[in-house]
Amino acid sequence: MAPVPVTNELPRYEMPEAQNVLPSYEMQDSSAPPDFAAVATSPLDTLTSQTRNINIGSIDPHSPKPSRNQVLAHLEFLHAVHQLRLSISAHDGLFNLNDSDIRDAKAAGHTEDLRKLLSEKRWAVYVARAVERFTVWWNVLHGRIGTQGAKMADFEVPGRMERWVERGVVEGVIKTRDDLPPLDVLMVWHSFQLNPHAYLEDCVLKGMMHLWHNGMPWSAIDSCTDVTTGYFNPGDHARQSWEASTGLSWVNTLDPADIEIACRNCRLNGTSNMLRVPWTTFDVRKARLDRGVLEVPGGNGYADSEFEIICPTCQKKTTHAKLRATKFTMDVRERYFGDGRLLAGSVLDIDGQLVSARGGDTNKTPFLYCNFMMKEVIRMRCKGAPLWHTIEDVRSDIEATIADEGARKNASTSLRVEGQAPLHRTERIMIHRMLSRYWDNSSPFALDLVGAVIRQNGFIEKMERIDWLHSPSATSTADALIIKYTRFMQMMADNMMQMMVPTLDIDLGWHTHQLSPPRYYAFSTNLKCNPPSHASMSDWTKNFRPGFIDHDDKIEESKLSDAFIKTTELYQKEFKEPYSLCTCWYCESVRASGSSLISNAKAAVALKKTSIFRRKSTTPAPTDDPNAAAAEAITASIEKQLYNPSKPVTNNPNNGPHISAHNSVRPIISDRNRTLVEWRLADQAKAVEKARKHAGKKGRTSLAPSALPKDVTKTDPLLKAYPYADAPFMADHTVHSALYPTGPLHADYRFKGPGNCAAGTCGGQVASGSCGAHSSHSACANGAAAGCGAAAGNIVENGFRTGAIMSPIVGMGGGGGMGG
Repeated sequence: MAPVPVTNELPRYEMPEAQNVLPSYEMQDSSAPPDFAAVATSPLDTLTSQTRNINIGSIDPHSPKPSRNQVLAHLEFLHAVHQLRLSISAHDGLFNLNDSDIRDAKAAGHTEDLRKLLSEKRWAVYVARAVERFTVWWNVLHGRIGTQGAKMADFEVPGRMERWVERGVVEGVIKTRDDLPPLDVLMVWHSFQLNPHAYLEDCVLKGMMHLWHNGMPWSAIDSCTDVTTGYFNPGDHARQSWEASTGLSWVNTLDPADIEIACRNCRLNGTSNMLRVPWTTFDVRKARLDRGVLEVPGGNGYADSEFEIICPTCQKKTTHAKLRATKFTMDVRERYFGDGRLLAGSVLDIDGQLVSARGGDTNKTPFLYCNFMMKEVIRMRCKGAPLWHTIEDVRSDIEATIADEGARKNASTSLRVEGQAPLHRTERIMIHRMLSRYWDNSSPFALDLVGAVIRQNGFIEKMERIDWLHSPSATSTADALIIKYTRFMQMMADNMMQMMVPTLDIDLGWHTHQLSPPRYYAFSTNLKCNPPSHASMSDWTKNFRPGFIDHDDKIEESKLSDAFIKTTELYQKEFKEPYSLCTCWYCESVRASGSSLISNAKAAVALKKTSIFRRKSTTPAPTDDPNAAAAEAITASIEKQLYNPSKPVTNNPNNGPHISAHNSVRPIISDRNRTLVEWRLADQAKAVEKARKHAGKKGRTSLAPSALPKDVTKTDPLLKAYPYADAPFMADHTVHSALYPTGPLHADYRFKGPGNCAAGTCGGQVASGSCGAHSSHSACANGAAAGCGAAAGNIVENGFRTGAIMSPIVGMGGGGGMGG
């Protein structure tokens, strides 16, 4: 699928004068959200009419928040994607992946496991093909509506970049069903937009701001999607338009079984030698048992983990790792020897916003630092045109350059006092952000879109299980989650240094909002910090805005769970309502954890009564504390709401609106981290037992031993530690890294792992989410990558040995708030 050529000279993007700019967002929803279990006031005759008549076109264009209709249309789209995944995964023989080959595999007794692997591999190949089709569609659109990408001169004009994201009158790119691409392409676009920083950055760099302003065309999608079956059919005109403009079939599976790519060595030397590569050579018959562990085979195709091909012309090998280095090399050459476009990861400021250079002087603007730093790398380390064979080579050259005092001064974008670190903190973060665009990513975009789609699978699966779409109370559910979502966003602004984790209902609202990028950008950047208990905070902090809040889709699973406990506590203290409307064992253990309101309040009383913590004073120690009593009252009220017989709340961990953990990743851990994991799990087991005993005292059986998840020690020999198979915070154990070019749900936290991308910058602490800008919420400064490297590892997951994989942490942290 060769890229569609575009003209060399493109118009400069200029945002029209905004006629109706969104007003500053102020929190308005103080009332409690409607009851999720409430029945719609006017039940609709059929499920089809419920979504087909939501009238997407009637949405107020000036409303800062997502609407009920958008939420319902989003659920309808997710239902269609889910049905597509089921169809592809179960298609025996697709991509030459045959169930009949299982009987020849040397893994007796694992027939069902191998069948699941084949199903997952079919979907993995399908998604890889969908990403390539999306790339072709993107290039076609660029030829129609593309403009020049941002260059350094654009940042020198005061106010220019800010106007690019203002909500004004912009002609829609995709208006009707006739403009729609196939469902698989929409699926990739959907996942791309759910990474707001990366999506905005690419639209700015590649001149696609008209597409950014378009957002998801909900009205068009709703008009051609069957709500019951999920069947998506925009009609003959859309099909003909797609096939004529892209040269591809409307149906993904009817495209060729191979892909054409350029030899990386020939491309670097200025020639164009194209190679035909199969999408997959995966062979389930090669699966075998090794000491009771099922070894998952790789493959040499383009969608496989061990892809490689030798060029018949230059006799050089092309692999995924070499393609990533080639992408970086070509981008650097384009920046300094081509049209001067900016480097990836160096467009948005530390808060993720698109702003012009400070005072119009790009030399004093830290977020543009990498554009100056790489010039010094070329001067010091490259003889002739830049050429790197691996991203590790890039890291080494950056380390050598920033260790040189003269090079640091030449590239510096800020003044530092004597004794400070060699690099300004923002400059260090920008290096991480830039490199994160290339670790485990050879695509032309800011992130690996295959991984982005796979990480959405878990969320879509949960939406399908809960099935709000087909519920008679769908409209009241949508209204309720929008209120909870706006509360959640304000909580993030008010608790700047705390990672916040949404529940599934909140996350649905968050996702829906992000799919209207200009609306979400304006909403996020206009949030104000209003901490209720910090009257002594400086005026600067009180007026602080969190910036463009990113939606990080790769967070280490135990950190996600820890942050969910804190988020639950903050929400229940603020709104006197349950945060997760679910009484499964996990949500109950969260409410019973040591970080609960009562425990904290009682601990404060205990400290005041202990002489070692008391100030020298003649005032007697308090015998009680009103905070503890208030906490007791809140907890009692929450229990009453959760266990109201007239309004039952689910205790099924598979369909309750509890923690949204589809973005959690499993770490490849060191022995020291293994111990920390064991400690966390021991604490959690105690919390579960505490919740079980409390339930028994109240006469409830929802947490009886038979209702608790089973021990999975025998099926997870890597950690031997996750004792609860269905823990919502766990990384999706159905995803196997060996089936993908990049492990979508794994991250490497070991020394010299991906967090340590360049000595002299943030180092491995970024990978752990502890770099922390003022608005990073314990992450790495609003979208800076929390680690940019990759390390080959031989790991075991879920009873399967996955072989050598490259495991990134791309985009950890970001702009306030996590999850979803």
